[in-house]
Amino acid sequence: MVVGVIVQSFTREPEPWYVYPLLVLGLVAWLAFVGLAGGAGVYVRDSGVVIVNPFGFTSLRWDEIERFSLDESPTFVQGPIGRVHRRGRGSTMIWGIRPFGDPYGKRQAQEAIAFLNQTLASNGKPV
Repeated sequence: MVVGVIVQSFTREPEPWYVYPLLVLGLVAWLAFVGLAGGAGVYVRDSGVVIVNPFGFTSLRWDEIERFSLDESPTFVQGPIGRVHRRGRGSTMIWGIRPFGDPYGKRQAQEAIAFLNQTLASNGKPV
């Protein structure tokens, strides 16, 4: 898309001066978001899990976690997404566990949630 805009700009009259800086700014913002979302995931440790999402991270001990699930998202994210449910304190989305519409992706996401729940059962201590 960006290359198409640049090619078309040479075939037409010159664009106003602010078009190219806005184009570059939009491209940089999109690349930054892709970079942030690319590092999303859940990392298992002996003491608990660290959930890395595009705009922050959450560190939870095993005794703070009730369960993990693959739920439909009530926010702007379409489709199922991983979720960690805290004991009495709501839940947090896991952007790194998300099937993208194909059966193989959904099976992988379900396997990841099952692994996290098994690890929780073996490490978690009831409150």
